[in-house]
Amino acid sequence: MRRNEQIRARELRVIGPEGEQLGILGRNEAIAMAKEHGLDLVEVAATADPPVCRVMDYGKFKYEQQKKKQEAIGILSRLVEKDNVEHLAIGNGTASKETEIFTAELIKAIGRNISYMVVSEAGASVYSASKLAAEEFPQFDVSLRSAVSIARRLQDPLAELVKIDPKAIGVGQYQHDMPKKELDNALGGVVEDCVNAVGVDLNTASPSLLARVSGINGTVAKNIVAYREENGAYPSRAAIKKVPKLGAK
Repeated sequence: MRRNEQIRARELRVIGPEGEQLGILGRNEAIAMAKEHGLDLVEVAATADPPVCRVMDYGKFKYEQQKKKQEAIGILSRLVEKDNVEHLAIGNGTASKETEIFTAELIKAIGRNISYMVVSEAGASVYSASKLAAEEFPQFDVSLRSAVSIARRLQDPLAELVKIDPKAIGVGQYQHDMPKKELDNALGGVVEDCVNAVGVDLNTASPSLLARVSGINGTVAKNIVAYREENGAYPSRAAIKKVPKLGAK
């Protein structure tokens, strides 16, 4: 954060120490006003037009921020130890870099071998607001569903990404130049090819993943999972023949 003479813009939108709007002021005028009150002028939104600055006690602000950070590290450290966490997934969206730096400090404070990885969160917000996400996690709000989706992408990216409409995971704006039906068929075909090339584990795959396997529709995929939940893991491929609508006719 730039403050006082470090601020470069000539005109600034200034917020007072109590949060009141002081309007647009010249840089030197704003700095002088802040110093009259024994405070600092701090740039809080450098990319705005004009940049937004706030009059505050910067030293006190930094102390409070550091205090909050240490409190957060303490809370997360206890959660990590409680659940024996070994890996952390960080979404690559807003404030990803800051979160990565914080995570590095967290791991250092814990003092044991924990890894982290930055994961693409493309389409996570689309999934979290979908009917499928509501069925999987009815007890969570959309922000927690997004967090679960990002964590699961670290565990099994393919199994999680098949739950999202391919158009929502960053395939480019030119997709809108194609007729919707052709686009859906093309992207769906690519996803199906990927799933069939990689394969699925009958004992862990979700209905969304199983439905992408050639010859299996949504109903049969749900039957496979329901049979697994009722009878336990499939001991062999032959056992799948006992699933309703999948065995010999």
